[in-house]
Amino acid sequence: MSGDVISDRGRVPVNVVTVEGLIAAVAGEQIILNVGSKAGVKVGDQLSVERVSQEIKDPSTGKVIRRLSSHVGILRVVDVDELSAVAAVVSGTGFKVRDAVKSVSK
Repeated sequence: MSGDVISDRGRVPVNVVTVEGLIAAVAGEQIILNVGSKAGVKVGDQLSVERVSQEIKDPSTGKVIRRLSSHVGILRVVDVDELSAVAAVVSGTGFKVRDAVKSVSK
């Protein structure tokens, strides 16, 4: 029993923040996001950009049950305020308003 406590001694619980938001504007080389520090975004974060190509709805309820999407690229956050962030392109092209952004798994 005490061996378990000692073996866990070096482990620190990690709180992983998953960011999910949308591209709010594309201004030249800058991509403005609708999520900021309040949602856990930090300078240096990398976010994956996905574009929803089709929503699949349940025929009986009309509720969206799945969204099909395609990978557009990767962004790196360069500036953050409470409600928004500015990101630079790491890879990809053709980013559009309403493209979804989410944390890149490490």
